[in-house]
Amino acid sequence: MKFFIPSFIFLLSISGSYCEDDAFKEMDKAWSGYEKSVTAEYDNYEKEEQAAWNKMKERIKAKWTDAAMPGIKKDVVYSAEDESRTQLDYENGKIELDMLVSDSKNTKEELQDKIFAALQKSFSSSDEASLVNWKEIVKDAAKLTVKTSKWGIQQLKTLSRALADKVEKQKTIVAGDKKPRELFTLSVSMVPDYVKKRAANFLPTVKHWAGKYNLDPAFVLGLMRQESAFNPKARSYIPAFGLMQIVPKFAGEEVLTAVTGKKMRPDSDFLYDPAKNIMVGTTYLQLLRDKYFPHIKDSLKQQFLITCSYNWGPGRILNAIKKGKISPKMSHEELYTKLREIAPEETSIYLKKVTQYANDFRGL
Repeated sequence: MKFFIPSFIFLLSISGSYCEDDAFKEMDKAWSGYEKSVTAEYDNYEKEEQAAWNKMKERIKAKWTDAAMPGIKKDVVYSAEDESRTQLDYENGKIELDMLVSDSKNTKEELQDKIFAALQKSFSSSDEASLVNWKEIVKDAAKLTVKTSKWGIQQLKTLSRALADKVEKQKTIVAGDKKPRELFTLSVSMVPDYVKKRAANFLPTVKHWAGKYNLDPAFVLGLMRQESAFNPKARSYIPAFGLMQIVPKFAGEEVLTAVTGKKMRPDSDFLYDPAKNIMVGTTYLQLLRDKYFPHIKDSLKQQFLITCSYNWGPGRILNAIKKGKISPKMSHEELYTKLREIAPEETSIYLKKVTQYANDFRGL
């Protein structure tokens, strides 16, 4: 994580009672120079990160004709040698294991090794392993029940052998390195309640920050479900990162500036951490509410306005109120309907889904 806070910020917070004016001036002067260097460093970091992303994509193209990359609601995990990958579609509850085999004489053994590598990287934790509906593909799936925080090597090997008999050969591919390889694929569904399982993983953190800011935890989960389908490694083209799709230059900077009192931006490493992402996301929701809609006390009306602001921008919502297109005096149903009418299609659908998901998570 490349996020720096100089030590004198901490000193400012504890030494106000005995620092002289000259000392504050010196610290402000030091901060001015520091702020410029941090902004330049962050801009360079963004360029470096994009370059690393492009480099990864080019590396994958050497062996794969389709360079599947992680997205907002889908994670793609490659093995160390890039010859097996796991695609986890959190939106549709589907998992696909893809393996490339170059030695046709030992296909089964090579498949077992590559399935093992994929499983070890993607499903070694009980949280991820419990999402898979193993009963679809393994008869004695009960033996694979996860009872510890991580699967043991023997469990993974047993599963790899079982799955090697289930994979299907798709085709022969020749990618960038010009070497022919056989592509084998295995598809399996996530368990029926995978969405609530994912939500439950993050619920303690959500409850903590929602409680701190007097937000409805179900609302936060509903927004998170719409933003990333609970994919902590979500990344959009903007780019926005993590569970609540935080844009470093906007929501990320606004939150950290409010928290530290100085201009700060988080990077992707910071925002890929679920706890930090939820902290930033919920703090931003609180800022939207208290900065733009402090006069509205009805919590459900707040949620409708905040939801649209999160997607469309608070300025547009305030402008709609100013022009009389919507009013806080409307009933819940009237406000919800009017917001969906005046907002662009994306925001209208966004409000509908977040509201629906929030209702689904109440009582979790």
